[in-house]
Amino acid sequence: DSITNMADANILDVADKVALQVTGMVTLVIWLKMIVTGSIQGNWRFKANIRAPEDAVWGQHNEGVALKFSRTAAEATDPSIGTALERAERWTRIVANDLENIPVGLVAAWASALLTKSGNLNLHLAGVIMLGVGRLGHTYCYAYQLGRPITASYAIGVVGTLLMLVQILLAVF
Repeated sequence: DSITNMADANILDVADKVALQVTGMVTLVIWLKMIVTGSIQGNWRFKANIRAPEDAVWGQHNEGVALKFSRTAAEATDPSIGTALERAERWTRIVANDLENIPVGLVAAWASALLTKSGNLNLHLAGVIMLGVGRLGHTYCYAYQLGRPITASYAIGVVGTLLMLVQILLAVF
């Protein structure tokens, strides 16, 4: 069922409405998760005094300790700085993992959603939901040092992305 006149084209000619709705909701949840994650990371970086020196204007650092981009545990004479350094590093790793996985996951999600009329809606929905659950789970498990569940959550997100990539291939071939 090809579209002969692009002026008459509608997104619902190629994409299932439910696929668009679910993909939109998962995108919103992941975006909100990233805002919260970045805010938590920034808070711990302030507490550890590992912000850019110009951030001192915000007054949220430990007075008497110069702001630096990084600090070693040995430099942390105040025990609270040592704890803050550890938490800041943990949240920095969460953000880095998000930046490695979320962009390709969302590109796959939207490409897959836009091809659901010629592909497999259930495969797309399973993939996009797995991506969302996996990314939320990874952040939670990493933040609370839950070991194996970190890997399981990561794998759920990766498998979800893979399912959507397979859905794209099924739709175009």
